[in-house]
Amino acid sequence: MKVIGVNSRAYSIEGLREAIRAAKTSVAPIELLLQNGGSLKIYQLNYHDGERFPHLEREPSRPDLLQQIIKPLQPRGN
Repeated sequence: MKVIGVNSRAYSIEGLREAIRAAKTSVAPIELLLQNGGSLKIYQLNYHDGERFPHLEREPSRPDLLQQIIKPLQPRGN
């Protein structure tokens, strides 16, 4: 699927962000026009929580595997 339009306008990231911001103070759903192969369909998203920026947090009780993966390799002895 490919996003073609947001709220009756051609898709742009800024247009999507504006639709999300506007929905926070509105009861109207966000409308997405999606293309799936040769067909187009409008989907309505009843979302009104504004922009959200999730981030990852390590679970303290589990090993820090990412740190092990990104640490520099130890040079081999000659």
